Amino acid sequence: MNLFFLHLYVDHAMLILIVFIYHKIFRNDHFKFQITPTETLTNFGDLRSAPDCHSECIGCTESRSAVSCFSCRHFTQSLRNRAGFKCVARCDEGYFLEGNKCRACSPNCKTCIKAEQCETCPGAQLLIDVNHYGHLDHGQCIDACPPELEPDYTIAVQARCILRRNKCSIGYYEAANSICTPCDDACRTCHGPGPLQCDSCATNFSNRSVGYCRPCCRVGEDPMLYHCEDCTSLSLQLHTTHSSLSHTLLFTLIFLTLCIVVVVFIMKIGIGNSSSRTNRNIDYAPLPAKEQLVDSFADTTDSESADEINDHDGLRNS
Repeated sequence: MNLFFLHLYVDHAMLILIVFIYHKIFRNDHFKFQITPTETLTNFGDLRSAPDCHSECIGCTESRSAVSCFSCRHFTQSLRNRAGFKCVARCDEGYFLEGNKCRACSPNCKTCIKAEQCETCPGAQLLIDVNHYGHLDHGQCIDACPPELEPDYTIAVQARCILRRNKCSIGYYEAANSICTPCDDACRTCHGPGPLQCDSCATNFSNRSVGYCRPCCRVGEDPMLYHCEDCTSLSLQLHTTHSSLSHTLLFTLIFLTLCIVVVVFIMKIGIGNSSSRTNRNIDYAPLPAKEQLVDSFADTTDSESADEINDHDGLRNS
């Protein structure tokens, strides 16, 4: 009997131990083992991606759809006719890139650089291509050029409206009546009336801050209060440029002078060597010995004396 109760006690203890281990290991959150099938979906927080997403998608709700992406690998492009976006490798025609987003161009543009600045126009329209502060219509598509512009068809991709070629002298522009008219006092060159039509500013004027020519500030004047231009930095820049140009010209002159000296020196050496070679090639007849010179001189003297005697004898006989 005692042996029976001993076995019963041991079995009961083993059961309690097994239940304790089960609760401590298999039911404890810190030691819980989860045996689940292989996961085929990608987790995005509370969202789960469908399999076989479009190549431009990072996660998606619908397979092989560029408009069902969680996020994009390259660029996000807004949709024209409904809310939402799609993922693209590059912007479609009629969109422009801003950061990592493709935004829609104006309906008046075929392609554009900004929303209201066209790059090409639909149909046969002309593009105003005057990137000038006096022309706020730069990048617009129109049917015909305004009077101050002329059409340009040299670029096959897109016909343009550009500034008329100025046929007048510096300081004048060609008015609508084909008469050369003086530019504004603020302009050195211009293509129309007023300071907004300056192509370059006159002396003591500048357009560095606001885009059109204004007078330079005097000493002590605040550009904000007096509506003038701070030309000190421009003068310093011009002085630096002129100094650099002077140094460059001086170096160039010195270099050219040295080159000329070297060339002349080489030519003189060549001429001297040529003369020496010529002199070495001349054959000189050897001079006779001293005794031969004396005998030759004596023979010459005797022959001359004989000739004189014969002459005198001939005179006496006659």
